[in-house]
Amino acid sequence: MSFQTYQRIVAIDPARVSDVFGPLWAQFGEVLPDGSDRIRTIGAFWDDEGRTRIRAASLNDGTISPIPLTDGRVAYRCLWQSDVAAAFSAGEIPGATELTEEQFESLRVKEEMP
Repeated sequence: MSFQTYQRIVAIDPARVSDVFGPLWAQFGEVLPDGSDRIRTIGAFWDDEGRTRIRAASLNDGTISPIPLTDGRVAYRCLWQSDVAAAFSAGEIPGATELTEEQFESLRVKEEMP
């Protein structure tokens, strides 16, 4: 398995999600455990507090959920497959932008409390 050990945040136009992530999944997807099943994925989360195991996450089942941004894009945060993460960092994925935590916090839609 070749997944990053820290979460990265990627912003993308919601209309382009399948165009961007579909080919990455086909090229770089790896099979990871997801409970009693195993699924092919490009994203994961830690499965234990000690951070010794990762568990598959999926855009399809919503375990990697889009986070709305004030500029109309959505952000995805997870442990990305290493080749995918490297491509994000190098700016090689058209339409996808890696955000720092500070950028994410300034762009994240914040719900107002009534």
